[in-house]
Amino acid sequence: MTKAITWTQAELDRHNRKMKLQRGDPEFETEAEFQATAERWLRQAGFMPRTPAWIANHHGRRWYIHLNKTKANPIMGDLLLIATYEGLAQSSCIEIELKNGNAPLSTEQGYLLKRKEIVVCRNMDEFKTAVYEWSGKD
Repeated sequence: MTKAITWTQAELDRHNRKMKLQRGDPEFETEAEFQATAERWLRQAGFMPRTPAWIANHHGRRWYIHLNKTKANPIMGDLLLIATYEGLAQSSCIEIELKNGNAPLSTEQGYLLKRKEIVVCRNMDEFKTAVYEWSGKD
């Protein structure tokens, strides 16, 4: 007699995500879904959106800026993360471009990547690693 294996929904979701990544499939249905997930994770990690409301109420020193509706934005990645410690002399930032799966970079993004001015992340694991490695340098 074999015993049936039952998974919780969270276990099943993790397994399905792992299988998608191993096959090389995009982790998210759309880049917008990827960006929203990344923003939720940033908030959990102590980064707050740099908006007028948060500037007035957030007393931490970790921020993110996400430009919205930038379909043809050739000058900046999707997210700019900022950490400040003792004013401008102690500030650090990283620019991240979120690309879902194998979505191509624009010509300008390719130039920025080649000069190591942006980090391109194609799934949440790469995104988290980029943030951890950057914030560990501060």
